[in-house]
Amino acid sequence: RSSDLVTSAVNLMQSSLQQGRFDTKGFESTDEAKQSFLVTLNNVEASSENIMTLKKNLENDCSNLFNQGFGGEQARPKIDSCLSDLASVSNKFRDLLQEGLGELSSMAVKPQVKPWINIFLSISHNIEEEEFNDYEANDPWVQQFIINLETLMAESKVS
Repeated sequence: RSSDLVTSAVNLMQSSLQQGRFDTKGFESTDEAKQSFLVTLNNVEASSENIMTLKKNLENDCSNLFNQGFGGEQARPKIDSCLSDLASVSNKFRDLLQEGLGELSSMAVKPQVKPWINIFLSISHNIEEEEFNDYEANDPWVQQFIINLETLMAESKVS
């Protein structure tokens, strides 16, 4: 049954996330495993959106058929139940996507951004009016943060 396959896939991803690592068995390298994780997140998002589009189209088509007298009264609850199941699968994919993005954020982004924030926290924020005016136009921390962030984003795009 397809819902069993979805549940198995969701459980596998959730267990990988709960263990704090993506299972790299079957991958040549850690980079290949990371790439697979990102592709999987993308596929989960696209699947969720596609399921909702399918649900919407089926709702419209079924409504038109019911309005034309096809299907009878017994069919409507069955169709509604199936459409509800589609929404449920889409929501499971959305939840899984959010978990994956959260894991990606905490494992890949935060460790690199945290030192930049620590530098900001170590700087004195008690400044004179002249310094404030200078920082408003030319804040060295903000400029360096933007450079670091652009570098991080460029590295992510390459890999």
